[in-house]
Amino acid sequence: MGRITKMAGYLQNNMPIGDEYVLSDQEAADLAAFLLMQDRRDAIQEGTFDWSEFDNVVVEK
Repeated sequence: MGRITKMAGYLQNNMPIGDEYVLSDQEAADLAAFLLMQDRRDAIQEGTFDWSEFDNVVVEK
């Protein structure tokens, strides 16, 4: 979710939990911009990602 418009839409449709659709367009865009501006560690590029975590993923059908 690297695009502000996609993240803003997702946040607006899903937040806050139990009371969705209460964020205004501007609030959702502001929140998305804040989240996307945060530094994030890229464990895959650093070579520190624990690939065994995928063994614990349960796929529901």
